[in-house]
Amino acid sequence: MMHRSEAERNPSTVDELLADTRFQEWVLRGNPAPDVYWTAWMERHPGGKAMIDAAREVLLSIRFAEHRPDPSRKAAARESYLAGLAAAMERERRARVVRMFRSAAAAAAVLLVVSAGWYAWRNLRAEEYATAYGEIRRLTLPDHTEVVLQANSRLRVAGKWRYDGDRKVQLDGEAWFKVPPIAQHGNPAPPFTVSAGHASITVLGTTFNVRHRRQALEVVLVDGKVRVDAGEKSRVLTPGEKVRFVKGQQVMSVTQADTAAVAARAKGQLVLHRTTAEEVLHYLEDNYGYTVRQVDSSLLKKELEGEFVQGKPEDILFLLSQLLDADITVDGKNLDLKKR
Repeated sequence: MMHRSEAERNPSTVDELLADTRFQEWVLRGNPAPDVYWTAWMERHPGGKAMIDAAREVLLSIRFAEHRPDPSRKAAARESYLAGLAAAMERERRARVVRMFRSAAAAAAVLLVVSAGWYAWRNLRAEEYATAYGEIRRLTLPDHTEVVLQANSRLRVAGKWRYDGDRKVQLDGEAWFKVPPIAQHGNPAPPFTVSAGHASITVLGTTFNVRHRRQALEVVLVDGKVRVDAGEKSRVLTPGEKVRFVKGQQVMSVTQADTAAVAARAKGQLVLHRTTAEEVLHYLEDNYGYTVRQVDSSLLKKELEGEFVQGKPEDILFLLSQLLDADITVDGKNLDLKKR
């Protein structure tokens, strides 16, 4: 430990006491060791107590003033803090509301798009009807048009129909149509159009049969009026007429039709009147899926008369064998005809 100066060890003035580090520690920090020292010092110097008291007063008077905040300023600061906290909470609440609104708006937009798409798809999608071999199906279209879809046929109806819009169907096979005359507010109904292959049939309130088989189109008009457009050919039919158009030949022929036989077909009956055996075999192929594998050619041109119920093909084959006086062998879906 270093020796202190003589004035420090034995101060004789207030200034010397103020400069003494041990005196400073005793007064300012309350160090017990200096207290014992200065107590002993005052015992050795009874007149020094007044000097020590003076020095203590001076030393204590030069301490830094303690900072004591103004109570009013403390209250103001507290209010300011609470106000800032409330403002921050309000901003967060508003931001949360905005986020919720945006999320709800986005969900609503998605729902709207999905709903609109579903509605459009539901209304615009085409309906398709098909029949298997030997099946006959009766349909009623949105405009109350009655349809008898013959076996092995397919009808496609375009989207949702409106009475003031086009009524279009596409046929592959054979179908009988009865189109009601519809007028809206005194105005004629829009045309009813059947597309079959490369031809179209435009009608307005009429009954007719369309058959599109083997690249050939046949339209028989029962009543009313239709216009048939095929390739570069066009023909307006009157009741009882049949038009035939073969793809590739570009020839449109018109003959008189057996409308009773056509109407019977819509009722499930096959009426033969001067119908060749070849035509009946084509009917069995087209409507029941048979394939004529072998046949005596002398049988094909034989004309037949009679009526068949369009039901079991076995019954038709039996009656056909009787009319042709021929043996018909069935091998799965293959037919062999041999003259007796």
